[in-house]
Amino acid sequence: MIIKRNFGEFLSSGNIKDEGLQISEDTGNYSQPMTTTEINTIIPLSSDTHYFDAKPNSNKLLIVLSATGTKPGRFNLWSLRDQIPHNILFLRVPTNDWYQRGIPGLADSHDGTIEAIRSLAKAHKITDMYTCGSSMGAYGALLYGTSLNCNVLAFNPEVELKLPSSRSTKMMPKDAPVNFLDIRSEMKKSSAIFHIYTGERDPVDLYCADSVKDFVNVRVVTFPADEHTVLRTFVSSNRFLALMWSFMSGSESLILSDTGRAMSYDNFAYNFYHGWLAYQGKDNEKCRQFLELALAEYPASSYCQYMMGNTLYRLKDYEKGKDHILFALALEPELPEHHVSLAYYFRQVGLLEEAVKTHLEIQKRWPESYQSKYELAMVYLALGKKSQAIAQLEAVIKLKPDRQNYKNALAKIQ
Repeated sequence: MIIKRNFGEFLSSGNIKDEGLQISEDTGNYSQPMTTTEINTIIPLSSDTHYFDAKPNSNKLLIVLSATGTKPGRFNLWSLRDQIPHNILFLRVPTNDWYQRGIPGLADSHDGTIEAIRSLAKAHKITDMYTCGSSMGAYGALLYGTSLNCNVLAFNPEVELKLPSSRSTKMMPKDAPVNFLDIRSEMKKSSAIFHIYTGERDPVDLYCADSVKDFVNVRVVTFPADEHTVLRTFVSSNRFLALMWSFMSGSESLILSDTGRAMSYDNFAYNFYHGWLAYQGKDNEKCRQFLELALAEYPASSYCQYMMGNTLYRLKDYEKGKDHILFALALEPELPEHHVSLAYYFRQVGLLEEAVKTHLEIQKRWPESYQSKYELAMVYLALGKKSQAIAQLEAVIKLKPDRQNYKNALAKIQ
């Protein structure tokens, strides 16, 4: 009987079976069930792309899939090792391929990686698995959750890759294969429960969440003040660990006071997303039409109000635009861009001293607001205060040294 130690060979020859027996094609004989040590020899416990943190007294495994930008051997949510009493498998991918090709430290394909995880779980007597991730890692969590049929905690996931202006469109390498373009059909037929937490200020994320909100096994929670930052908000507000404990214990979701209602409306997310696309492309009339439909359903969307206000500014309807900006300010007074847009209104209608006053207040509260510095430079130019305008533009360039348009603006007045 030949005993092989290369896991890739086991996968290709079918040598690892669910019952833990090893079959050699060379002899057709059976070996004894593999021990944990033997499994660990075949499946390394760590590499640049994975790390298994074993907790012998637990039968649960949390699989944490990292987001974009992690360095070799570094993983998201690393501190969970000391915060929960369960096994954790940390995963990352070398390139931003949205987990399309498996984990190189485990196998060279998605299916191979899933088999490696199952074998690792069996060797460590794990019976319950869970996945968790944010952004790209959230898509990975959905993908691995459907493959392993386990419950998922996903922050700001895409559910369909390559949507216009999505992060996967912008960040996936051009040569990366897209083996799992749309995860929704797999989610719908899965018996797993998918918990999705997403921000109402990110049109792509909200559009994706909206497309699965009616699945019986999907729970969507949205946050009006968040963009692509929901996990960060949970961590910074000291609520993430409680959420994780609740998730892994199968308890009801936490009672949260800062959730939104975007999922309550039939067409809001669709119109919001397409209005945002038009806003990015400066198709002002198309943007206005979509945002009118979105706001008719959900006027409490601060980002919709903000985009509508600026779109109306572009269409030279400053008074109506100002009304939407004031609405956005009332909803989210702590966002500097709302104040900058109000100051822009003052400049456009000739209230220059009011614009100066507003910008100075903005810069006192948010000294890194380069938008305010640029706008204040334009106000100073209108007032004939060239030296003050130059000082503001120099401050902008210090904050944004790669933005050529600001350098051009400075050169034009020097």
